[in-house]
Amino acid sequence: MHRIAALAFAVLLAAMPALSQEAYPSKPITLIVPYAQDPAVAAQLEKIETNLEPADQATPEAHRAKLAAQIELWRPIIEQAGVQAE
Repeated sequence: MHRIAALAFAVLLAAMPALSQEAYPSKPITLIVPYAQDPAVAAQLEKIETNLEPADQATPEAHRAKLAAQIELWRPIIEQAGVQAE
């Protein structure tokens, strides 16, 4: 029984290339962005002080670039201050 379950799991994993690291981040974004453009949704998000990125910046690539820029900005400051993660 365990061999059958293991084999079924292996086949399932092999059949799921859409969940690769490259494909996964784009799917939620492509599902969410159209709703975020709806004025009613945007108004509700504004009430809870949630700022949305413009559609051209709401991509995994743009997010990676923004994070890289923030790391580059803050790394020297944190290192100079001697702050360490615990």
